[in-house]
Formats: sequence, structure tokens, C-alpha cells
Amino acid sequence: PVTIKVTDASSKIGDVDASGKVDAKDYLLLKRYCLRTLELTDNQLRRGDIDQNKTVNSKDYALLKRACLGTYKIAD
Repeated sequence: PVTIKVTDASSKIGDVDASGKVDAKDYLLLKRYCLRTLELTDNQLRRGDIDQNKTVNSKDYALLKRACLGTYKIAD
């Protein structure tokens, strides 16, 4: 896990790639980050911190996966 330092209020939590929507691409980016095959920027990490606990880990990945499947609503 990494501690989140940057805040970017203009982007939605879960929208890791800042495309304007939360979708499978965001899920795949967070999955690759958790598998340590991809580095994310500080802003991407902030948007990937789904549970807002200032760390990005497998729990955030699981919540984003559920959001993409429609079984979890990301808080605004």
C-alpha cells in the first residue's frame, strides 16, 4: 500500500484514468497496480482510493470491480 498525498477534487473517485466515467479500464488499471505490473501517478492513486482510507490496496480493487459489475455504489 502507498499513502496518498495529492488531492484533486476535479476528478471522480473510481475514475482512475480520468476519462469522465468509471468503467472496466479503470478496473484494469487498478488491478495491474495491485499486481505490481503498473505504476500510477499520485492523482490516479487518489482516484483509485475507493474506500478513502488514504491507501490503495486490494480492497480498493475489489470495490472497484464490484462497482463495474453494478453491485457496489462508490460514494460521491
